[in-house]
Amino acid sequence: MEWIITVFATILLPICFFLYTTIRDRRKDMIINENRFASLESRLTLQEQKLETMVKDINEIEKVLSEITELKISIAKIITILEERNK
Repeated sequence: MEWIITVFATILLPICFFLYTTIRDRRKDMIINENRFASLESRLTLQEQKLETMVKDINEIEKVLSEITELKISIAKIITILEERNK
């Protein structure tokens, strides 16, 4: 009967303690990683929103640029017509 207590004290207790500390540390790491993931996810969402805004702005700039190009062509035509009338 004494040998059972000896085996329990010398072998099983350290194993149980090791398993307990390992599981505890893993849980702490999981919580830390979940917090990091949540932080990264929120930062990614912000960056995606900024990117969408930039894409919209670029599209508007392209529209304005095409309108300016059309205006340049129209002004060039008007100048050409006025020069022909003045001759």
